[in-house]
Amino acid sequence: LDVHDEVKSYQEAANAIINLSVHGRARNQSYDRLATFVDKFGSRIAGSQNLENAIDYMLDELKRDGLDNVHGEDVAVPHWVRGEEYATMIEPRNHKLAMLGLGSSIATPEDGITAEVLVVRSFDELHQKADQYFKLYKTSDEVNSSCMLCDVFQTT
Repeated sequence: LDVHDEVKSYQEAANAIINLSVHGRARNQSYDRLATFVDKFGSRIAGSQNLENAIDYMLDELKRDGLDNVHGEDVAVPHWVRGEEYATMIEPRNHKLAMLGLGSSIATPEDGITAEVLVVRSFDELHQKADQYFKLYKTSDEVNSSCMLCDVFQTT
């Protein structure tokens, strides 16, 4: 039996599922259940507790629906956890800065980073100055010890 014939052999079962979902007693159930799921769990980032809760919920729901062989599987999922974030300008005066680290970025060394700051006021200026700025550095260590502060706002 080739693959096309095998797929065709499921046509009757597929039509029955579609008919039940669109016209039968399961009508609107998929959308309603998805809306409940998304409202209850929101974002489910890999490795997060929210994802684990969502998986447990879905397994329980599928078992409650009477499906066969419902089970979870253990998987190794790398994940990033946001740590404490802060930045302080030390010259020309000491001033705390608002900042947000990029997701999945590497940790800052324990002693911190001291570096020049590049301030830009538009995305065009960011692209222009970033190209110039990174051309100054020859090694990845020098680039990794740099810091860029973007004060970007919309102009009309």
